[in-house]
Amino acid sequence: MVLSSRAAGREAAQRDPPALEHLGEGGALNPEVDGSAGTSRDAPSGRGIECDIREAYEHGDTYAVSRICASLKPNSTEYADRLLQAKVETVLRHYDGGVAVDLCCASGEHLLTLAPRFEFGVGLDFSKRYVTRAQGEVDARSITHIHFLLADAKALPLADDSVSLLYSFSSLYAIPKVETVIAEVSRVLKRGGVCVLDMGNRT
Repeated sequence: MVLSSRAAGREAAQRDPPALEHLGEGGALNPEVDGSAGTSRDAPSGRGIECDIREAYEHGDTYAVSRICASLKPNSTEYADRLLQAKVETVLRHYDGGVAVDLCCASGEHLLTLAPRFEFGVGLDFSKRYVTRAQGEVDARSITHIHFLLADAKALPLADDSVSLLYSFSSLYAIPKVETVIAEVSRVLKRGGVCVLDMGNRT
């Protein structure tokens, strides 16, 4: 699903700079939102399906860091590889500079692959082990325009109207009350911004 924010068209003066100093004041990050919190603004108290989902991704081998993200294989004829390639091409087709956000980025494979094409990128995920691996890769490669942060998809640590493009692959269908996430995406997108959301088989 590809959606454009409130109004099409974006003036040149609205473009984000190639880098946002410290990701803080005047940039995309909203310091008033604690994106690393384990629960969302409206999350129910006690254990439930959302807690169980978090537990599955944060611990154990089912969603291990080493295999949570598929790598791009442009020449592969396998369906899953061609599907991922099509998603990435869709993202690039709609990117026109500014801040790009990979929501539910896991270990950061896709954002790191797209890094050369983005002016500035932010990867967000609730799992500490994924974000630690992703940021470690950024540090090891000395990439200065890509950052990974702990975040709750239902309470994004981003300022209003600050993101040019946001995408999310193979994740949102696992989040209960996903409409809360959609509302947050709408909040952070700039006028004319675009989101590319993989909703799986949800209708």
